[in-house]
Amino acid sequence: MPLQKSALTISVKASYEAPPTSVFKALLEAVHDVPEVLAAPPPEAYLLSYDDLGISYLLKFWIKDFDQKYQILAEVGRLIWYKFKRNKIEIPVPLADKVDHVLRSIREKEAPSAKEIEREKNYHDLLISSFLRYQQGKKAGELMVSEKVIKELAKAVKRVKYAPGEIIFKQGEKGEKCYLISSGKIRGEIVYEDKGKKHKSVFVVKAGDIFGEMSLFTGMPRTATGIVEEESELLEIRAENFAFLLEKNPRLAEIIAEIVSLRNKKNKEFLKKIKELSEKDIKRSCSKRSVLKWLKRFVKR
Repeated sequence: MPLQKSALTISVKASYEAPPTSVFKALLEAVHDVPEVLAAPPPEAYLLSYDDLGISYLLKFWIKDFDQKYQILAEVGRLIWYKFKRNKIEIPVPLADKVDHVLRSIREKEAPSAKEIEREKNYHDLLISSFLRYQQGKKAGELMVSEKVIKELAKAVKRVKYAPGEIIFKQGEKGEKCYLISSGKIRGEIVYEDKGKKHKSVFVVKAGDIFGEMSLFTGMPRTATGIVEEESELLEIRAENFAFLLEKNPRLAEIIAEIVSLRNKKNKEFLKKIKELSEKDIKRSCSKRSVLKWLKRFVKR
């Protein structure tokens, strides 16, 4: 008996400020993160109409278990909110609500702005985290850079929120950003092969820890898949943020190159079992000279 498929739709409105391409991308990413949604036929997103409030869109996708219709719609709708929030896609509100918001802002203008509060939170999270601190030796626990530099970095990094079940990145993908966990929990999964059999290694990254830094520091493909365990706020540290750090602290590249190369030498035999990594990837990641060369390219560009 052929598989019975049912089509579901969600309509959503976005402001005129959001490019339709960005809205389509966010809608399709949201639905792809829900396992119960079928891959074939593929989900579709349409632009429906324009009106005074904004642009109306329709997301269409297929499921096989119609009894779960409302749970699936709720899950897709929930993820759309997170995708829109991270991509700064505004859902329009009536004019009366906007006027009320403006008046409230005027009354509160003496209070710190949302941007100032966020920067202060970023600074606090960066300062108490393991990022940019020596992990071993006499200087273990000390900062590699000054608090002033941390404060400058706090202005540049992006704070993003993820929903449970979202995939931050997948094993084998390229990546030039890493994440500091501000709150929540991320599950890392590494799929590897040993003696002809596939295995999975699982680890958890909690608040205060860094995740995904190997790709940023070495240029290697992602060695793990990152899955959000519970609602999480992350600081996204991009390549350009790291370039700023290296420009302010030229010796930092050498310190990190040594730490990273030693760590990868220690894990070399395990890295060989990850099929997404080539022999060249592993060799370069274990060489302090190669890692240093990779890090210095951030400043050059």
